[in-house]
Amino acid sequence: MPTKATFPVFENPPVAEVALSVQFSPLTTMRAAHFGLLWTQFRADFPRTEEQPPLAHFVETFGKPQSPAIEVQIETTPPMPRCWFLNKPGTELIQVQQDRFIHNWRRLATDTAYPRYSNLRETFVRNLKAFREFVDQEQLGEIVPDQCELTYIDHIEQFGVWKRHGEIEKVIRLWNPGTGARPPGQPENMRFEVKYIIADAKETPLGRISVQVIPAFRRADSLPIFVMQSIARGSPIGEGTDGVLAFLDLAHEWQIKTFVSMTTEEMHKAWRMRDES
Repeated sequence: MPTKATFPVFENPPVAEVALSVQFSPLTTMRAAHFGLLWTQFRADFPRTEEQPPLAHFVETFGKPQSPAIEVQIETTPPMPRCWFLNKPGTELIQVQQDRFIHNWRRLATDTAYPRYSNLRETFVRNLKAFREFVDQEQLGEIVPDQCELTYIDHIEQFGVWKRHGEIEKVIRLWNPGTGARPPGQPENMRFEVKYIIADAKETPLGRISVQVIPAFRRADSLPIFVMQSIARGSPIGEGTDGVLAFLDLAHEWQIKTFVSMTTEEMHKAWRMRDES
């Protein structure tokens, strides 16, 4: 189990979606029929299915940027899909493809309570174990993780703190409009992007956090919101599932602290921030 958090928590967090993911060397012998067999393992809790295009295999790199390489591949068979297994309300789903296993939680209704990272972690571990056992049983190869990923998507509503998308400085404290000469009028909207390196005590890079804040409108009533997406991605810190969880736990801590440092005290009050006891 993860160690007890010592960083701030929110009684009313703006979390709209969370995804815990592990990427691994492709299981090249896994075919569409195997997805159907795998679904029988999860069908009791995830009775709905969908097919999506596969996500690209991606590994964070560090150091000098490299020029993009042009790669041409000739496919002799159709690409394997990414399969979704969804629970009845659609608030939780498992995503599986030849080189990735993902567990998502989504807030589809405003009164849906965020189950917290520790609970999502526990469900991820249980379902990943079932997937590993299936891969072994079907002799599809060995799951060798090469990247872990923790994604948070937050829907930042107004709470009386801000009214227009141009007032991003009331949401993101890193944005300083300045006090000097300014253009006439208010900006119509703004967007924000920043990346941070996750490093150990020796400043060795372990991963990267990418944060984007974009203007949007709430579907229910068209009120303006900001959508903040935070993706922490890096290599496992150790072998097997334990190494995957070690990175995800570290990513969770860094993402919460990054979120708190980036957002304003006015928004913290709206989300009822408190220190974990």
